[in-house]
Amino acid sequence: MSTISSDNRVGELETEKFNLIEDVVSLQDQLSALKSETAETAIRTKELETEAASCNSLRSKVSTLEMEKRNLEKKIVDLQVQVASKDISNNDADNFFKQIKDEKDQLEGQVNFLNSVIVDMQRKNDDLKTRIEILQLGPVPDDSRNGVSPAGRHPVAPRMYCDICDCFDAHDTEDCPKQASSDSPPPTQYHGERGSFFH
Repeated sequence: MSTISSDNRVGELETEKFNLIEDVVSLQDQLSALKSETAETAIRTKELETEAASCNSLRSKVSTLEMEKRNLEKKIVDLQVQVASKDISNNDADNFFKQIKDEKDQLEGQVNFLNSVIVDMQRKNDDLKTRIEILQLGPVPDDSRNGVSPAGRHPVAPRMYCDICDCFDAHDTEDCPKQASSDSPPPTQYHGERGSFFH
């Protein structure tokens, strides 16, 4: 019985060893994936910072153009006052109006274009933020695949082995039906290499 007990213990240790190897391989895969995600997060974060800086620069340009546009609108109002008070001729006023209107239209076109660019960049920034948040959360590990629970790895059940039948997983030696037979051969000792079942 001591040999059987020793063989069973060897089997348990071999099984546990291979389970541990599987756990190590799984952890190495998770670490590799985590490194890849960290690198991608750094890249996305850099992109986000660059886009945010560009967006802020465009907003500053829009603010400047809006101010210039307001100044032109004020000039138009002043010109209308001068025409009304006869301080400037109608011909000169028409030329001045046309010049200011052209400048105003050009500024409005620039403002509208920059505003559309800002909207697109803001949308891109939001997408980048979402992707970064997803990357930072990371995947939820499926520990059940590796026989690992949040509280720790489940203990490995020893494999059944019958020394009389010289077979695994059918029944234990104590439960062997051949023991009930009076003409059954005497139990044989198992001398095979136990580790050969695990290679």
